[in-house]
Amino acid sequence: MFKINNNDPRDKYAGKYQQIVQKEIQLIAQKAKDKNFFIQAQFGEIITKITAEPTTIEELTETKKYIADCGMEIEKQKREIDKCMGFYKICDEF
Repeated sequence: MFKINNNDPRDKYAGKYQQIVQKEIQLIAQKAKDKNFFIQAQFGEIITKITAEPTTIEELTETKKYIADCGMEIEKQKREIDKCMGFYKICDEF
């Protein structure tokens, strides 16, 4: 009796769905890149503090204390790295 053509709306919605998926993937990838840059910057600060040549005994003592306390800072960074790896795993799935 009646023939309804729903190919056009279906194709339109499928295209919009694909756009949403691509934008979500780009958002997740951008978050991963930002987190990675932040982690690298923090490790760069640690390296800078450790490799700075002390000019006085006080600076040497501060550097020694910083190196001793560096384990806790690295442990915090490990949590951030795990979060970042989670972002990359999500990107890999897509």
